[in-house]
Amino acid sequence: MVDARNQIKKNFDDNESKYKPILKTTDRRCSVQLHHPQHAAGCYLNLKYFYNNLQMENGDMLEGLYTCVIKLSSSPEVVDYMLRELK
Repeated sequence: MVDARNQIKKNFDDNESKYKPILKTTDRRCSVQLHHPQHAAGCYLNLKYFYNNLQMENGDMLEGLYTCVIKLSSSPEVVDYMLRELK
């Protein structure tokens, strides 16, 4: 979404009065649709974003990743193994 926001600003020649209403709408829709654990996990595991933002140790990202690992794992041992491997 950061890339999309930047592109929208660029398309409107950084004229805030033109792009602000569009960003307001997209932000509202995205906050409802994209704030889920699987999106956080996907972002964390996407190397393009991981290496462009070395502060990915963000609580929301890791919490989403951990939620997915726990939900998709077959046993506590698998969860422990996967979380150790992330480091």
